[in-house]
Amino acid sequence: MSGATVRWMGGSTTTDGSGNYTLSGVPATLETVSVHASGTSAGDLITGTQTVSTLAAAGQIISVPNIATDYVNDQPSFLPLGGFPNAMRQRGGFVYIAGGLLGLHVLDVIDPRNPSVAGTADTPGTAGDVELSGNLAVVSDGVNGLRFFDISTPWTPRGVASLALTGYAYDAAIGPQLTAVALGSGGVALVDHKIATPTLVGTKALPDEVRAVAWSASHVAALTATEVVMLDVQDPSQPVVLGRLPVDGYWSMEQLDGKLYVVNLEADGLVIDVSNPAAPVAVGNFNHNRLRRAVPYGTYLFGAIESTPGIVPVWNTHSPSPSALGNATLYSFHLAASAVDADARFAYVAGPSTRVDGPRADWQVNPQFYAVPHGQTLDQ
Repeated sequence: MSGATVRWMGGSTTTDGSGNYTLSGVPATLETVSVHASGTSAGDLITGTQTVSTLAAAGQIISVPNIATDYVNDQPSFLPLGGFPNAMRQRGGFVYIAGGLLGLHVLDVIDPRNPSVAGTADTPGTAGDVELSGNLAVVSDGVNGLRFFDISTPWTPRGVASLALTGYAYDAAIGPQLTAVALGSGGVALVDHKIATPTLVGTKALPDEVRAVAWSASHVAALTATEVVMLDVQDPSQPVVLGRLPVDGYWSMEQLDGKLYVVNLEADGLVIDVSNPAAPVAVGNFNHNRLRRAVPYGTYLFGAIESTPGIVPVWNTHSPSPSALGNATLYSFHLAASAVDADARFAYVAGPSTRVDGPRADWQVNPQFYAVPHGQTLDQ
């Protein structure tokens, strides 16, 4: 298609009558370039120096080998936030953020290039996690347990219930009938969220503080500083330990297709196969310093880095040990990223901003949200 706009980190150009473009002025020391061609149709050919790539879908991002460096170079959109973004979930054109002392933030990303605050709802504690199920948002609110919000109208999230729990609610995971909660020294709690008044139905104490939980099929995975514990919750009033795997100092955890993706601020991320809950096994790792969270989407894994570079690392999860695809860049923005999620076209990342090489004390200031286009990158 002629006249399509092609953007890359050094500028932009347009395709000619044959659908071709030419990049000029590319530094010889750079190795790859990602270009974004808009206005092209599925099956159209885009040719760049030393390579020819075929678009699989309109607006797809193409990585052209041997030209320049970043995984994605289209300009991200930006929105200032309040509070401290501890976790986020995206769904249906909205991003829900657990915003620390300022509670729940709902962002309108129907047009990701122009995000806006759709609504907010304060919580009495420190909102550390948010999970979604139907029209329900469940917020882990620290010493104040769980808060439940009706999000049938995302612009006006409405508190509908709360549940006090013994311990500190760090994290939650919603299953078909129950919500599992990581309660620190309080172990794991199981809550019936399908009723008008959410009710605690069972707990399981563990030797170390529980920092994160996830469902895998009908079982609950609990992450502590020393191990991952798989729980049989068929009788939620008496959870039973099925299997254990020692880990060292891990921080957060996500689950997809029978695999746990756990991260450690000081070491590599770990991939754990829990398809056999009685024998969880580490099958791979993914490395990046200062990872706070890693969230899978499809065959990709997106990271939030608690450090100054403005990047979102991306891995391909086709193999047990995810392979690095590169970084989605935030340009001159310096982000101590604390939350991340993604959909088919954008990675969403938030955290406090920081000046270059600023001390850690400067990190918890000026929270920011970015929508970073990543497209559906072709595997090279």
